[in-house]
Formats: sequence, structure tokens, C-alpha cells
Amino acid sequence: MKFIPIKINIPGGILSPGYFAQIASLAQKHNIQNVYVGERQNLILQTEELTVEKVYNDLKLNQIEYTTQLQNNPNIVSSYAAATIFTAANTWLKEGVYKDILEGFDHKPILKVNIVDITQPLIPLFTGNLNFLASETPNFWYLFLELPQFKSLQKWPTLIFSNHIDELVKEIEHEFFDNSFSTINQLYERVSQKYKFITKDIEKEVVLPRLRFPIYEGMNKMGEKNWLGIYRRSASFSPSLIIAICQLCADTKVGLLCLTTWKSLLIKGIEEEDRIKWEMLLGQFGVNIRHAAVDLNWQLPDLDDKAAELKSTLSLDFDKKDIRTYGLSFALKTSDLEVSASVLIEEKPLHSIFGKSLINTYRISHTPNFQPNNPNFVVFEEDVAKSDLAKYIQRLCRKYYQQLPESSLITTENLQINQLSTSELSLISNKIYQCKHCLTIYDSALGDESQQIEPESNFDSLDKYNCPTCDAAKEEFVLVEKPMIEF
Repeated sequence: MKFIPIKINIPGGILSPGYFAQIASLAQKHNIQNVYVGERQNLILQTEELTVEKVYNDLKLNQIEYTTQLQNNPNIVSSYAAATIFTAANTWLKEGVYKDILEGFDHKPILKVNIVDITQPLIPLFTGNLNFLASETPNFWYLFLELPQFKSLQKWPTLIFSNHIDELVKEIEHEFFDNSFSTINQLYERVSQKYKFITKDIEKEVVLPRLRFPIYEGMNKMGEKNWLGIYRRSASFSPSLIIAICQLCADTKVGLLCLTTWKSLLIKGIEEEDRIKWEMLLGQFGVNIRHAAVDLNWQLPDLDDKAAELKSTLSLDFDKKDIRTYGLSFALKTSDLEVSASVLIEEKPLHSIFGKSLINTYRISHTPNFQPNNPNFVVFEEDVAKSDLAKYIQRLCRKYYQQLPESSLITTENLQINQLSTSELSLISNKIYQCKHCLTIYDSALGDESQQIEPESNFDSLDKYNCPTCDAAKEEFVLVEKPMIEF
């Protein structure tokens, strides 16, 4: 029987119990057995082909936006779930800040957008195309770009104001599909010409703290209250369990639920007196909330049975061989997956002879410092047979523990992030333009006294300008790094 996937985006992973119950009730009505949590904090239904049109109609009737293409219209990822639980350093980044930013989006991003606190370990930092990382300056964010036009991760040359994130995403997407830039310099220049963003200079290098693998399940203290993380090996929840969870949220005045990139459900703000009610609910549905770490620290592609089977096999091998994996996280890449893990296990193309497939092999890689928020990987072993994976991963684990004291902090230099040079930044800031005809320059820092233009007047902001030497129009000036001749 053929199944059709239906993806429902949950911006920032922030979900109201009422909306969640509505989706579960719809699934129950159409005999959909499971609601899956996706890797980008979305929900996925698998619908029988014969009934899919009825499901579409009900989704539209209930004003639930959806898509049948898992890779299109990616969800906005945020670390809202980690706020008040894992966050410590960025005290300005409250839950309300995330909500304000997400509500500011008046379009559905086509690129993958991450809005994340650097100091928390729950949500990965660099799995998007546009990765906004909270700075120490209240309401200002670093931006790191992972785009096909660039050979590596690039850093935006200024900090971005919270209220301008949505507009900046829109402008970058416009330039991205125009495909007429090849450097961060060009992209920054074009976007800055179109929209005047509130920015701040970057005064210090980004330093990522060493993050331990997050404990994201179980009942845990949160000040005077509790938070509950529910993880399911299948990354799915039955509609009846969802409806029961949402009803208990209503009964105990819990207003929001969170989805995580670990494909789990997180419930914050549980009163101590209500804790027993949640324990009873979990018992009623037989939900285990004390899985071993070796079972929790995996990332898999959505709806990938092959990856799920391989993970199960490796977990059993690890347990049998008593392999210690604490502090590491693993990603199985048998199909498309945005990876944020210490160790990457990739399925390689099948070896074949005369067009006939012979055997699957795997490549084992790891980040240079074994930190999951490093987007670069180095190969540890090639052409590993499936039966040998546990053996080689055990060797890799030993390597990790031997070098453990050396990997305390990550800076952008460790991440090999390309950014604008000092001269490029000066060029963009000072806006030195030169007439193509007579080589007269316009320097934003100096202005032009002959035309009553004050110093620090941006060339782009001038409504009209003519060359004081040859009277050429403003459009005949070009941005230059170093004037050929200065009159």
C-alpha cells in the first residue's frame, strides 16, 4: 500500500495544545496511526493514497497549512524549547523574543532559517541556510550563511536587529534566486542598498562554549516547576496519546508545547502538584521516559526505515560490547539530512560490477573537535562494512576520550568560517565610489561640499548626484576598493 507524506510546519517548534489536538483528531478521523515529529520541528502525517484527498480537504477546512513535499518550504527552527531550561548566558533572550521574531514573518521562507541561542545544547546552530545566533548584545544576532554560491560557511559582517530578521531573510532569498552574487561582499552590498537595516558592528569573535549532549527526556526540575521531555524511538505519537496530552495541558493550565530537532516533545511549566497526573498519563499509555543515552543521541532522516533499522542494530551492538558514547552524538545519513552531530555515518554508493549491486559500505567521519556545532567533518574510516561499524565506532570513541581535554572552546577560526576582510568592510562602510568617465571619487566619509552633501552621507541614500568634474549621473559611479587616480 502506498503512503503519501504530509508535512505541517510548526514555526519555531512552538505548538498550542489546541492546534496539536486538532491535528491529532483529524489523523484519528482518517485512521492515521501515527503523527511523526520531523527533524526541523515540524509534524508529518503518512496517509494512504486512497484517502489522501479527503485528508487534504479536512486540512483546508480546518485552515491547517501543509505540503506534500518534505524538502520544500522548510520550517523555521528555533531554540525556544531550551529557553528557561538550558539557557544561561544570554539572559535577554526570553521566550517572548522568539515569539516576536516568528510573528514578524509575513512570508514562508524558502531557505532554511535557524534562530538559536549559542549557549544552549538542545537545538543545533548550523543546520540552516541562514543561521541567526544570539549575541551578548540584547536583541542583536550574528548571521552565518550556508549557501551553494559559497564554498564554505560565511559570516554576515554586522549584527542584525531582532525586528529586521524577517525582512533580511526575504531580501537574501530574493538575491539567492536571482543568483547574481558569488561572494558575501556582493550579497551584503546588494541587500544593504535595498533595505536600511538596524545593525551593530561585530566587536568580538564568536566563541561557542563546549556543549554536553542534552538530556531532553524525562521529568526534570525547572525552578519551582518541572519540564517533561517525551522521546519515542519511532519519532511518532499516536493520536490518542496526543489528545490525552493536550487535554491534560488544558486541565493543568499548560499553554504551549515544544517540538525539538531530536524529534521529541517537550512540555514546560508543569506545577509540582500536577506532576503525579503526568506520571499517571505516561503509565496509562506505557510511555518510557528513561531511555539510555546511547538510544537518545542519534539523528536520522525523516521517515527513513533503513536508517531506523541501522540505528537499532548499532544500538544493540554498542550495548552488547558495552561501548561508552557519553558526550558524543551520531547522525546516520542514508538520505537527505541536515547534520549536527559529533560523528557522521554515511551510506556510500553501492559497489557494483557490470551494473549489478554487490554490497553497501559506509564512511565514518567526525568533527575536528568532536563538537556537534562544527559544520566540518574529517574522515575517520572509509568503506566500512555494516557488520564492522560498531567496531570502528568503538575505536573512534576511544580517540574522542583521549583528546577530550583539548576541545574546550570553538571559535569561528576553528570552524573555518570565511568573512569579509578589514579592507572589504572598510569599503562597504566608507562607500568609496568612482566616476567611470573622469575617475573622480565620492567618499561617503567626506561627502561633497560642492553639492552641499554633508560628511557621512551614504552614496546609496542620495536621491540625485552628478559628478562635480564631468557632470556624469550617479548611475555612472562604481564601487571601488582603491581609487586608480584621486583628483
